[in-house]
Amino acid sequence: MNVSAMLFAEFMALFFVVFVLFAGIVSYRLGKQKTTNPTLCCIFGVLWAFLPPVGLLYLTVLMLKSDIRPE
Repeated sequence: MNVSAMLFAEFMALFFVVFVLFAGIVSYRLGKQKTTNPTLCCIFGVLWAFLPPVGLLYLTVLMLKSDIRPE
């Protein structure tokens, strides 16, 4: 394996880890505003982030969901 292929693979692995963390944090923050169980939203966000297109779709649906009313 030459150096440029190794660097590309390392970059993709780093991008994947950062995307999973980003999806988890954003899911939790959106879950606090939009649902009554933000921890479950965070877990689903991290799980769906392993398939990036599905993770982005999940975040989009969660973003478009209406806010809950504080009681």
